[in-house]
Parts: sequence; structure tokens; C-alpha cells
Amino acid sequence: MQPGALIECAALVLIGLACSTEPDVDPQGCPQTREFGNFGCARASGVVLDQAGDPLAGAHILFRPHEEGGFDVGAMETGPDGRFALEVHDFEGNDLASGTRDTMAFVILAAFPVTTNFLVRDSVIFDGELAPVGERPQSIEASLTLTVPATSSGRGE
Repeated sequence: MQPGALIECAALVLIGLACSTEPDVDPQGCPQTREFGNFGCARASGVVLDQAGDPLAGAHILFRPHEEGGFDVGAMETGPDGRFALEVHDFEGNDLASGTRDTMAFVILAAFPVTTNFLVRDSVIFDGELAPVGERPQSIEASLTLTVPATSSGRGE
């Protein structure tokens, strides 16, 4: 091999790496979870308030399809600002296998433990958008209000 050929070969390798054919991935798009393979996702975000309109920290949030099957369940606890942001993934494909968007009914459930044996809760059902992997779904924004006894929210007497 001639000395100049090694430099030319290295230059071609670098050019090939720079011209990758892999498509750009939207960082806000539905992720491919790789665990079982999924077809897309849906997102919901919002805030949980107490009866006075103040953010409610420590509320438990569930986000899931209205009908069971084929999805995981998003769950979290609200922070000091009462906000939540959740994502669920479609593992069955439904209509997303063709690469098109779809809508379906989802439920957001908020619950706040008042005592070990009693909690207050509320839920909302809404139509949400499923987007295929790599595409950005339209996030549903929800606000839920829970009537919590004043001593339970940490602001009581």
C-alpha cells in the first residue's frame, strides 16, 4: 500500500461517518423503549390544586387508557408546584403500526391520602392523541381539584 493511500482511506472513512444515513431523531418524539418494542405514546401534563386553588404536593397521579390492554401506566407523585407530566406507551400497535396518528380515550386519576384509610380523589376522561415512535404527540393539559381537609395538606390549623 502506498503511503498516500492510507491517508486517502482514512479521509474516506471520516467522510462516510459524517454523512451518516441515520435520520435525525426528535428528542421530544415518542421514544422507542426497546424493552418489548412499542409503537408510540401519548402524553398528559397538568396540575393538582386544593379547594383554595393552591398547588397540592404529594397527590398520586395515574395516567392510562380508558380501556385496559396494550399500554403501560404512567404514575407519579406531584411535587411542591402540584404539577405532573406523564407518558404511556402503546405495546400492541393498534392503528399506529401503519405510522399514522390516532386518538383514544384516556383517564387521569388524582388521589391524595388524608389518613391511612381515607383518600380524596378525582378523575378526568379525555380524548388524547397517540403518536408513532419518533413523532411528537400533542400533550393533553389537565387541571384537577381535590377537596382536602386543611390539616392534611400541611396548611392546616
